[in-house]
Amino acid sequence: MDKIRVIIVDDHPLVLEGLRIILSGHKDILISGEARNAEELFALLQLSVPEIILLDLTLPTLSGIEITRL
Repeated sequence: MDKIRVIIVDDHPLVLEGLRIILSGHKDILISGEARNAEELFALLQLSVPEIILLDLTLPTLSGIEITRL
């Protein structure tokens, strides 16, 4: 069975680290990237399209809602 690819997007390093630790403990999940803002997320999406994006709603520049619309 293939692992579920996940990208985590949050501008708080502690949140990123916490989610990485929690998700890394699951054998079915592969964290395929982490981003702190929309620009980093869009760069990651050029390399790989995950099944799930964990997206903070309050990010600098573009909000999570605006990113979802794009």
